Amino acid sequence: AVGLTGEVYVAIPQGGKGKVTLVVQDRFLELDAVCPQQALRDGERIRVTEVLENNTLVVAPLSRSEERRVG
Repeated sequence: AVGLTGEVYVAIPQGGKGKVTLVVQDRFLELDAVCPQQALRDGERIRVTEVLENNTLVVAPLSRSEERRVG
């Protein structure tokens, strides 16, 4: 899942956990996620940077240039 892009489904508070949606092997998944850098709002585009042992994703917001490439 590292490197995949998706979208915040349930807002991620700074230091807390939310949910993101992404497509993995042609399957639409909703997974727990954290973002150490900042809070993320519903609908924000993200990239997965790490998968923790409990299958929680560590995500980062997509940069503007990445958003244009991903569409």
